[in-house]
Amino acid sequence: CFEKTVGLGKKNSSFLLNAILHCYTMLFVILGWVIFRSEGISNLLQYFNTMFGISKVDFINDNTILLFNENYIILIISIIASTPIYKIIGKKLCQRNIFSNYILPVCYFVLFLFSVASILKGNYNPFIYFNF
Repeated sequence: CFEKTVGLGKKNSSFLLNAILHCYTMLFVILGWVIFRSEGISNLLQYFNTMFGISKVDFINDNTILLFNENYIILIISIIASTPIYKIIGKKLCQRNIFSNYILPVCYFVLFLFSVASILKGNYNPFIYFNF
């Protein structure tokens, strides 16, 4: 509503303006997720204080190191998959029928199994709207 009222975000806007608009949109989306995730107002304020560095929580603590040690392979794969290198390699490999017909479906199936295992490994997390 703010963008429409002020007239921001037109198709001929500059790259810098579009980057700023994207950043503030992502900020409000992330803050909105915290509102739905928190169990109460005190928990919400604690999340916001931690997110903006107001509380006395270390940036790297034992929990951070534990999560990194459990998920470093996923982090590395995600970094590689988010770069243009992944697309370039994918295009060159898809030119061969053997890759697109046999190897790619197997990779998708392994990724699916890994995703299901990761979901089942996690703690019990009820549907988000049960909090309300």
